[in-house]
Amino acid sequence: FEMMASIKGKKLIIIDACYSGAFVYDDIYYPETSIDAYKILFETPSIQNDNLWILSSSRSSEESWTDNSLGYSKFTSTLLEFLGYDTESHKAGNPKRDRIFLSELAAYAKENIDKEIQIPQSENTLRDLMLFSLLSPYL
Repeated sequence: FEMMASIKGKKLIIIDACYSGAFVYDDIYYPETSIDAYKILFETPSIQNDNLWILSSSRSSEESWTDNSLGYSKFTSTLLEFLGYDTESHKAGNPKRDRIFLSELAAYAKENIDKEIQIPQSENTLRDLMLFSLLSPYL
């Protein structure tokens, strides 16, 4: 992860793996493990800045599940759906909104994945990241 320090600009890390909530600094379920994992992953001080966002598929205490009928994990399938991809026909479509922010993507994942299975995690912060906009910047 040393290469992360050399990448300029805003960074979004999406982790779709069991126990991936450990890499979200604000994991409210097991803060002691999340802080340790975060420090190990991002030891370089320049990584720990306002240009880094993390979205994980599950809490630090949970497994992340795959639905074999989808060909994707439930988390990935939900993200793709929100971004406009049809996971059944495997074709691109239109996203749910004209502008997509990370906070909306994270909220959609949390709302559309069965909480009995896994709960996606993201940092609890006032800052947000615009992932893309279909609107003209000249309007």
